[in-house]
Amino acid sequence: MKSIKIIARLFLLFLYKLFLFSGFYWLFKGRFISSESTDKNCLINELNILKGIYDIEKSHSQIPLNLVNKTIEEADRICEHKFDIFDKTFSFGKDIQWRMSENFNYVWPNKKWFLLNLNDRKAGDPKYTWELNRFNHLSVLGRAYSISKDKKYYEEFKSEVLSWILQNPPEKGINWNSNLEISLRAISWIVAYEFFKEEIEKDYVFKNKFTSTLFKFGKHIYENIYYSEFFLRNNHLVGEIVGLFLISFFLECKESLVWREKAFYILKKEIPNQIRDDGSSIENSASYSIFSLYLLLILLIVFNRRNLTFDDLLLNKIQKGLKIARAMLKPDGSFPNYGDSDDAKVLLLSDFSQIEDLMNIASVLFNREEYKASSEKGFCSSVFWIFGMDGIKRFESMRLNFENEEIVFCENGKIGFYNNRRGDNLFVQLTNASSHGHSGVGNFELSIEGIDLILDSGTYKYNVSREERNYFRSTFAHNVLIVDSIPHDIPLKKFRWIGNSTVNRVWYNKSPVNFGVEYDFPRFGFSKMRHRREFFLYNNDGFLVIIDFLSGRGTHLVEEIFHLSPLVERAEFYSDNSFECKIKDLRFSLVCGYSELSKSMKRYFMHGTISKHWFSPKYGVKVLAPTIIFQQRLRTPLLVITLLNWCSKDSLKLYNDIFSNVISSYIT
Repeated sequence: MKSIKIIARLFLLFLYKLFLFSGFYWLFKGRFISSESTDKNCLINELNILKGIYDIEKSHSQIPLNLVNKTIEEADRICEHKFDIFDKTFSFGKDIQWRMSENFNYVWPNKKWFLLNLNDRKAGDPKYTWELNRFNHLSVLGRAYSISKDKKYYEEFKSEVLSWILQNPPEKGINWNSNLEISLRAISWIVAYEFFKEEIEKDYVFKNKFTSTLFKFGKHIYENIYYSEFFLRNNHLVGEIVGLFLISFFLECKESLVWREKAFYILKKEIPNQIRDDGSSIENSASYSIFSLYLLLILLIVFNRRNLTFDDLLLNKIQKGLKIARAMLKPDGSFPNYGDSDDAKVLLLSDFSQIEDLMNIASVLFNREEYKASSEKGFCSSVFWIFGMDGIKRFESMRLNFENEEIVFCENGKIGFYNNRRGDNLFVQLTNASSHGHSGVGNFELSIEGIDLILDSGTYKYNVSREERNYFRSTFAHNVLIVDSIPHDIPLKKFRWIGNSTVNRVWYNKSPVNFGVEYDFPRFGFSKMRHRREFFLYNNDGFLVIIDFLSGRGTHLVEEIFHLSPLVERAEFYSDNSFECKIKDLRFSLVCGYSELSKSMKRYFMHGTISKHWFSPKYGVKVLAPTIIFQQRLRTPLLVITLLNWCSKDSLKLYNDIFSNVISSYIT
């Protein structure tokens, strides 16, 4: 026994030394070497991402006038140096301060990027600074220039790029701190080149500064991408791969081939790990899966334009991911808000949402009409700019399948979707938290006729107090059953988790639509319990049944939590313990009852209350929304049955019929 302990301690010491060595290697290899950037002029190989710029003159009349006017208005606002960043408006005077903080009272210092304290409270959330420096708005300037041929938009683009170069010397400051941010900035600049190519080619001095800075972007990404290979294997690595690919294709220099080979090696190795075999993302986040898929589509388009072969395995993974994106898409262009979200966008080529753009581009790229987004926004300018008028003709010839049902179940990713394209959507989360995922085994969202009823609480912000960050991703901020206030997972720092539950199995049945999960909790402690949660959707009849079965011993505090849409107009409990609310023209009721199986099979109603909790519809925004909590101390084994009813039937009568049938099946 003593010798085993000695061997174990020596092994732990070895791991510790290895960790220290790898840490110093990371610092010296990437961070310090990359500080030696020099100017380098490179030739340009145009990527031809935007075919629409060649069709703009002959198709100008086919672009709706209101869309033209809106684009010009947005571009003029950018020329006035007014930028909408999340919930704030950054309004600059003559000169843009590219290192301005969220609070607008602090400028990030120009010291070595790896010496910056990103948690500096004076500066606030660095994502606001990074969002501005992604240069997404250059696509708006480019579209306005292509439509109007007004050189003021080119002059604004040129002025912004030159001022950015002046204020952000290589390897110094907040804007050199993240490989992902540098990659997205590079993508924006490369796409902007296609819009402004005619003017840039005549401006030799500016062109050299432009390409020289892009070279420094590529050099920095290449020399630091290994960190993401080991520690940020998520959307960050996808963004860095795509950014490095596009820079290596765009610039013609001796380093380009080396960068491309590195990007290709990581792409083949990593993407199969990032997208599971069923198409779900390892990040357990809807927003980041859409973001990564959009990046990969842009890369696929570049490969196609250069007549390069894209790996069949990667192509298959992307299409499986698109199948899930199609299933989560709602008619208004939104999607279930599960997992973290920072509203990340790659390109601003239309007024459509990011997921609508993703699916519309995919529909033309793969020539599959089932990908076409169910939107009533009309002319899709992202399809026009990328595929030209030929793409628009193919896109407009595709039908919208509003009536088709989409039912997707990901056994590996442990998520399920129901979507009938009329606006009825059910999402279920049957897994633990991980990475950008949130805690809540058995969490769900429900929308009926395009109206959100039950919603995930969202993300709010990453760089806030620990209490706020942890609340929005906690078990209590989700639509779940909680026992003795024990969380399903325990948050560790901003993006890490300690799993406190173990999922044993998940399942799905088609008729009626049934998703289920069975898990054990808590992982830490002595009183183990097993929870089985099932969802039965009777969409044609207008109701959803949730069955929770708890096995174990003793008396426990049981809570059923339902976070409602902030648009609820009226919400109240009645004396018969049913709850009713009205959202727009839709009324729906909620009834929750239980049976303590160790005592009798008799049905009792749970006590419910209405309170207000935070809901975040987008990054940086939080509002109060009604939350229904059924709470009671009950003895296990326990059966809890909840009815969500939006049909015209009497809810209590319907509930009693359902309860009798469920009890009978459990006795059997």
